[in-house]
Amino acid sequence: DPESEAVITAGIVEETLFHGYAVTRLAQLTGSVWLAGGISVTVFAGLHVPFWGAGPGLSLLVGGVASGVGSFSNTWWQG
Repeated sequence: DPESEAVITAGIVEETLFHGYAVTRLAQLTGSVWLAGGISVTVFAGLHVPFWGAGPGLSLLVGGVASGVGSFSNTWWQG
């Protein structure tokens, strides 16, 4: 199914570019992983607003910030 392939490919490309390369490179440039993650998630959410609207774009932004806080503070893995 071409639509399924497009969705899977887009997801892999987005994750690699925005959450892999962009965060790593921005962290090198700014010296801050937090700032790099904030920039990346803001741009990522902003690029989705024209296609999905402000509600889902805001959800991506809030979800990205929550994921960053959880990941960097290691709270996801503590019992």
